[in-house]
Amino acid sequence: MRGRGHRIVVQFKPPAERAGARVVPELCDEIRAITSGTLVRPPTATGRAVFQIPPSSDLDQLMHRVRSLEFVGYVEPDVVDRAQ
Repeated sequence: MRGRGHRIVVQFKPPAERAGARVVPELCDEIRAITSGTLVRPPTATGRAVFQIPPSSDLDQLMHRVRSLEFVGYVEPDVVDRAQ
């Protein structure tokens, strides 16, 4: 995604989903602050959200910081797999 930045997928742990209306928006705000990014797709019913982060960001470092949050299950780059 050269020039547009990176996108990351964040999976929230079930306790965050159960807490719902209060915890998930706070987590999204915290992730936006950590990444200097924007929320591209709010958490779905499966607990996954997508964030756009600036192109100059250290993707690995930001994913490590987000992964350390209490209610985050996993973080991964948002990529498109293509068959060869």
